[in-house]
Amino acid sequence: MKKERSAIFLFCLQLLPFFVVFLFGLALLIKTQGAPVGDYGNYYYGSRFLTEGTNPLLFYQNIHTFNEMVKAAGENNFFLNYTPVPPFSLLFYKIFLVDDVSYSKLIFGLFCLLIFCLALHTLHREFKVPAHTIYFVPVVFLLPMYSGFLQGQSYLFVTALMIWFFVAVERQKPLLAGLCAATVFSLKVFPAFILLYPLMKRDWKTPGWTLLFLLLLHLPLIISGNLDLLIYYYKVIFPRLAMNDVTAPFAAHDQGIASFLLKLFVKDNLLNPFPFFESVVLAAVCMLVFQTLTAIGILQVLRSKVRSQSIGIMLLGLALLSRYLPVYSLVFLVPVLLLSFNFLQKPKYVLFVVLLTVAINLPAQWLQNLPLVFRYPRLMILSGLFLWLIFELRPGFSWLVFGLILLFALPAAIGVFRYGEQLPAIRPARGSIYDFSLTGDTVVLMVCKGSVDT
Repeated sequence: MKKERSAIFLFCLQLLPFFVVFLFGLALLIKTQGAPVGDYGNYYYGSRFLTEGTNPLLFYQNIHTFNEMVKAAGENNFFLNYTPVPPFSLLFYKIFLVDDVSYSKLIFGLFCLLIFCLALHTLHREFKVPAHTIYFVPVVFLLPMYSGFLQGQSYLFVTALMIWFFVAVERQKPLLAGLCAATVFSLKVFPAFILLYPLMKRDWKTPGWTLLFLLLLHLPLIISGNLDLLIYYYKVIFPRLAMNDVTAPFAAHDQGIASFLLKLFVKDNLLNPFPFFESVVLAAVCMLVFQTLTAIGILQVLRSKVRSQSIGIMLLGLALLSRYLPVYSLVFLVPVLLLSFNFLQKPKYVLFVVLLTVAINLPAQWLQNLPLVFRYPRLMILSGLFLWLIFELRPGFSWLVFGLILLFALPAAIGVFRYGEQLPAIRPARGSIYDFSLTGDTVVLMVCKGSVDT
């Protein structure tokens, strides 16, 4: 009897860190109840209107009509933009459709939190992550978790899928890894770069299964007569997302290298009238150098054949390469926090945790009146941590890899030049322009403001 009690106590003690993360997340989720629908309105109402028979292509082509439909459904205090939402979301969020959008958002948040905690346990077991490091998760990722629940985002679920993807690759289960990668790509485009991990291991089956599952996941949309939607999204919307055309290019809130270099070197009559030094060429060169060196660091670490170190460094590098990195997406850096313990000495790891916490949780809006370089603490700190981990591992350098990456990085660098075109700009103070008309010498702009009449 005593042995059974001891075994039960030990089992509960082992699960305690994950239970603490769940309770902490639950408290944040409850705190966000009653908030505006946020980004979740895109997912919920997109799936709902599809179920009611609306052609989903309309959501992408007419932002005003989509917001008017949401308003007619009884929603208040919102401004929605369906443009960046992948088509698979129309099917995925059908699972969570209930009559009340707030209940749907709550159910979805609980689902994501539970899956995330299960994935943390998998990461702990597979990569021998000490249980006590799990307690750092709700502290280091306080703001991303809160923001994710507030907006109804899926990044906790996406992070769980990424963890299971890495575990499946390590266990040589390409079918499971392909399913995880395909689902991640279908919900959030950028994390699909995790396919670099099996590719550098010469695992060709995982990318193959990924492509097959991508087709299967989108097959219901094709069968239901929405092939035109998929063509439109991947031909028109996807390239815009890749070039950061859907978000404000000069905004500092995403803390990315692209907006930093644009603010530093590129003049825009409305958004950036006084750059530090006006030179589009310099911005492009800096972009090319930064992306090339970061990608080299990622690939050289992946070639070094060390498991946990390469996963953490790759994710950190991918965060730096991202052109748009909202705070709720930073939760995918959880493996960076936990796996770094395996190769950093204790004093170094404590400093690493402190710096990562500051980088993730320091609100960018607090620093907007400071000199430009101090407005991007997340970019600066994460870049420093990336270099630190690279030097800890010392993966080596390859001129061949450097040349190949340079070629792939050129399009993004060349894309900077389009911001140097000084064309007349007319932008509304609030909302988005969705149409215009000409009456004589007068231009009438139609602006969508979500729940506010235009």
